[in-house]
Amino acid sequence: GIVRDGKLICAHSNHSDLPMTSSVEIWDTETLQHIDSHSFGILYGSLTWMDRHDGYWWGGFAHYDGNGGYPDRDHTYTTVVKFDDDWRRIESWVFPKEVLDRFKPHSTSGGAWGPDGRLYCTGHDRPEIYALALPKAGSILRHIRTIPFPIEGQAIAFDFSGTNLVYGIVRRQDKIIAAPLPKTGEQAAIDTLLDEAFPNPEAPGAIAMAMRDGEIVYIGARGIANTETGQQLTPDTPTRIASASNQFTAMAVLVLKERQQ
Repeated sequence: GIVRDGKLICAHSNHSDLPMTSSVEIWDTETLQHIDSHSFGILYGSLTWMDRHDGYWWGGFAHYDGNGGYPDRDHTYTTVVKFDDDWRRIESWVFPKEVLDRFKPHSTSGGAWGPDGRLYCTGHDRPEIYALALPKAGSILRHIRTIPFPIEGQAIAFDFSGTNLVYGIVRRQDKIIAAPLPKTGEQAAIDTLLDEAFPNPEAPGAIAMAMRDGEIVYIGARGIANTETGQQLTPDTPTRIASASNQFTAMAVLVLKERQQ
């Protein structure tokens, strides 16, 4: 589940009973009183995770081989669904074969959108996280990379306060794990450049983003956003781009001129 606007919003299902039913259950974070519910009934599968991203709700609906699954629908029917604010389905996708093979015979147990705009999902028990992206066409999510992580599948959550931590669990040991995601060599190199350019964490800094083929491959921040309050910069901090917008405006004007518009 996630916390949003003073509410704890959780995925719920009747696993391992059949037929599969799912719902969203909502509690007040101060009183922990149950205040709302939305039932999907018998629809997409077993809702194991949900998140809020880009103005929409997202949920992972699991299917299983054997116990808790339908005889005619195995783990390959596991689906990610995008909803509007009234829980109406907008779009949906399935997982690529290389990730489904890691899920088997179970399914996706955790999922969350990261600060880099990628979807990160886990399986049932493997110590790894799968970085995914929406496809440019078609209905199969794109597998970016598999990341070793000291958990055993299950739920994950990102800390967006600037710590770069990801939280997960080791259920058999009743442990909560908090650790940063291992970086690629490319991401580590950009980190080094930022550290060299902005060595003082208490001085004004910058937000940096790198893209390749229209996709974000890196996003990070250094320094503070406000010299009076000491507020730390994070990738989500609103900033003024000032004169950096001039070049884009000039290019847009030239494009319009070329089109005689």
